[in-house]
Amino acid sequence: MVLSPEHHQQVEEIFSLTREMGEQASQKDWEQVAELERQRRDHLESLLKVVAPEESDEIAEAIRRVLEADRLIMEVGAEEKLHLMEEILQIGKGRKASKAYTETP
Repeated sequence: MVLSPEHHQQVEEIFSLTREMGEQASQKDWEQVAELERQRRDHLESLLKVVAPEESDEIAEAIRRVLEADRLIMEVGAEEKLHLMEEILQIGKGRKASKAYTETP
């Protein structure tokens, strides 16, 4: 069965929020990603409360697409986390070197 027009619109809004999450992740705006995720979760929860059993295949496919997009967003986040950890380590090394230099008699 095809989704009802109302449910189709809800799924499209969920996809739109997911795309925007990806765009914000690529710009490293993690606060905005989190806010969009909260909005998307609310839309998903609302949709899942009213979906008809005969629409379940289409909804399941939509959820699979969202999960795949989430996986890609999480990969971007993991790469950023690694990059930040490397920067923190470099800062720590710089501080140790500076401290050692200033403490040398």
